[in-house]
Amino acid sequence: EPWVVRTAVCAAYALCFEHRGVAHQVRHATGADGALWLQAAGRQYRFEDVLHLRSSTSVAAGAADGVLRAPMAGRVVQVAAALGATVAQGGMLVMLESMKMEHALSSPVAGVITEILCAPGDQVQAGRVLARIAAPAAGAIAGPPAPS
Repeated sequence: EPWVVRTAVCAAYALCFEHRGVAHQVRHATGADGALWLQAAGRQYRFEDVLHLRSSTSVAAGAADGVLRAPMAGRVVQVAAALGATVAQGGMLVMLESMKMEHALSSPVAGVITEILCAPGDQVQAGRVLARIAAPAAGAIAGPPAPS
Protein backbone atom coordinates (compact mmCIF):
# COMPACT_ATOMS: atom_id res chain seq x y z
CA GLU A 1 0.00 0.00 0.00
CA PRO A 2 1.53 3.37 -0.97
CA TRP A 3 2.15 5.90 1.75
CA VAL A 4 0.65 9.34 1.41
CA VAL A 5 2.71 11.73 3.49
CA ARG A 6 3.13 15.42 4.09
CA THR A 7 6.77 16.33 4.49
CA ALA A 8 8.71 19.21 5.95
CA VAL A 9 12.37 19.75 6.66
CA CYS A 10 12.50 20.24 10.41
CA ALA A 11 16.29 20.61 10.68
CA ALA A 12 19.30 20.58 8.38
CA TYR A 13 19.85 16.92 9.29
CA ALA A 14 16.25 15.68 9.57
CA LEU A 15 13.09 15.21 7.56
CA CYS A 16 9.79 15.27 9.42
CA PHE A 17 6.61 13.81 8.01
CA GLU A 18 3.16 12.77 9.05
CA HIS A 19 1.56 9.48 8.04
CA ARG A 20 -1.94 8.52 9.18
CA GLY A 21 -1.88 11.20 11.82
CA VAL A 22 1.40 10.06 13.37
CA ALA A 23 4.42 12.37 13.26
CA HIS A 24 7.78 10.84 12.28
CA GLN A 25 11.31 12.18 12.12
CA VAL A 26 14.09 10.66 10.02
CA ARG A 27 17.66 11.82 10.49
CA HIS A 28 19.84 11.75 7.40
CA ALA A 29 23.49 12.14 6.48
CA THR A 30 25.64 11.56 3.43
CA GLY A 31 28.75 9.46 3.93
CA ALA A 32 32.16 10.24 2.45
CA ASP A 33 31.50 7.53 -0.15
CA GLY A 34 28.26 9.23 -1.27
CA ALA A 35 25.95 6.74 0.47
CA LEU A 36 22.80 8.06 2.12
CA TRP A 37 22.35 7.10 5.77
CA LEU A 38 18.92 7.27 7.42
CA GLN A 39 18.14 6.79 11.09
CA ALA A 40 14.57 6.15 12.17
CA ALA A 41 12.99 4.42 15.16
CA GLY A 42 16.39 3.45 16.54
CA ARG A 43 17.55 1.72 13.34
CA GLN A 44 20.06 2.82 10.72
CA TYR A 45 19.75 2.24 6.99
CA ARG A 46 22.36 2.77 4.27
CA PHE A 47 21.35 3.48 0.65
CA GLU A 48 23.71 3.45 -2.30
CA ASP A 49 22.88 4.77 -5.77
CA VAL A 50 24.24 2.01 -7.99
CA LEU A 51 23.00 3.59 -11.22
CA HIS A 52 25.12 6.69 -10.79
CA LEU A 53 28.25 5.18 -9.25
CA ARG A 54 31.42 6.49 -10.83
CA SER A 55 34.69 4.71 -10.65
CA SER A 56 37.57 6.62 -9.13
CA THR A 57 39.47 6.40 -12.40
CA SER A 58 36.92 7.77 -14.89
CA VAL A 59 33.83 7.10 -16.94
CA ALA A 60 36.20 5.63 -19.55
CA ALA A 61 37.03 2.85 -17.10
CA GLY A 62 33.95 1.08 -18.49
CA ALA A 63 36.14 -0.24 -21.28
CA ALA A 64 37.74 -2.62 -18.80
CA ASP A 65 34.55 -3.81 -17.13
CA GLY A 66 32.05 -3.77 -20.02
CA VAL A 67 29.95 -0.96 -18.56
CA LEU A 68 28.63 1.89 -20.71
CA ARG A 69 28.19 5.04 -18.61
CA ALA A 70 26.81 8.44 -19.54
CA PRO A 71 29.80 10.72 -20.01
CA MET A 72 27.62 13.78 -19.31
CA ALA A 73 24.13 14.68 -18.18
CA GLY A 74 21.54 14.54 -20.93
CA ARG A 75 18.44 12.90 -22.40
CA VAL A 76 18.45 9.45 -23.98
CA VAL A 77 17.21 9.87 -27.55
CA GLN A 78 17.69 6.32 -28.83
CA VAL A 79 18.70 2.88 -27.62
CA ALA A 80 20.09 1.21 -30.73
CA ALA A 81 20.68 -2.32 -29.47
CA ALA A 82 18.50 -4.95 -27.85
CA LEU A 83 19.03 -7.03 -24.75
CA GLY A 84 20.91 -10.20 -25.66
CA ALA A 85 22.30 -8.74 -28.88
CA THR A 86 25.93 -9.32 -29.83
CA VAL A 87 27.79 -6.06 -30.34
CA ALA A 88 31.21 -5.14 -31.65
CA GLN A 89 33.53 -2.85 -29.75
CA GLY A 90 32.78 0.68 -30.93
CA GLY A 91 29.25 -0.18 -32.10
CA MET A 92 26.70 2.52 -31.31
CA LEU A 93 24.45 1.56 -28.39
CA VAL A 94 22.85 4.77 -27.10
CA MET A 95 22.25 8.24 -28.55
CA LEU A 96 22.40 10.91 -25.84
CA GLU A 97 21.29 14.52 -26.35
CA SER A 98 23.15 17.08 -24.29
CA MET A 99 23.50 20.83 -24.76
CA LYS A 100 21.44 20.61 -27.99
CA MET A 101 23.89 18.13 -29.52
CA GLU A 102 23.52 14.39 -30.06
CA HIS A 103 26.31 12.13 -28.88
CA ALA A 104 26.60 8.52 -30.08
CA LEU A 105 27.78 6.33 -27.20
CA SER A 106 29.62 3.22 -28.32
CA SER A 107 30.13 -0.19 -26.78
CA PRO A 108 33.37 -0.22 -24.77
CA VAL A 109 33.92 -3.93 -25.52
CA ALA A 110 32.78 -6.61 -27.94
CA GLY A 111 30.27 -8.96 -26.37
CA VAL A 112 26.63 -9.59 -25.50
CA ILE A 113 24.35 -6.95 -23.98
CA THR A 114 23.29 -8.29 -20.59
CA GLU A 115 21.50 -5.19 -19.26
CA ILE A 116 19.95 -2.07 -20.74
CA LEU A 117 19.31 0.41 -17.94
CA CYS A 118 17.87 3.34 -19.88
CA ALA A 119 15.08 4.10 -22.33
CA PRO A 120 14.35 6.88 -24.81
CA GLY A 121 13.26 9.99 -22.94
CA ASP A 122 15.19 9.20 -19.74
CA GLN A 123 17.10 12.11 -18.21
CA VAL A 124 20.46 10.79 -17.02
CA GLN A 125 23.29 12.23 -14.95
CA ALA A 126 26.97 11.89 -15.77
CA GLY A 127 28.25 8.51 -14.64
CA ARG A 128 24.91 6.70 -14.76
CA VAL A 129 25.21 3.12 -15.98
CA LEU A 130 23.32 2.85 -19.28
CA ALA A 131 24.19 -0.70 -20.34
CA ARG A 132 26.35 -3.67 -19.43
CA ILE A 133 28.13 -5.80 -21.99
CA ALA A 134 29.60 -9.20 -21.12
CA ALA A 135 32.62 -10.38 -23.02
CA PRO A 136 31.79 -13.59 -24.88
CA ALA A 137 33.30 -16.90 -23.81
CA ALA A 138 36.44 -17.85 -25.70
CA GLY A 139 35.53 -18.89 -29.23
CA ALA A 140 31.91 -17.72 -28.87
CA ILE A 141 32.19 -15.02 -31.54
CA ALA A 142 32.43 -16.67 -34.92
CA GLY A 143 35.47 -15.72 -36.94
CA PRO A 144 36.55 -16.83 -40.38
CA PRO A 145 36.35 -20.58 -40.95
CA ALA A 146 39.42 -22.57 -39.99
CA PRO A 147 41.53 -23.75 -42.93
CA SER A 148 40.99 -27.40 -43.85
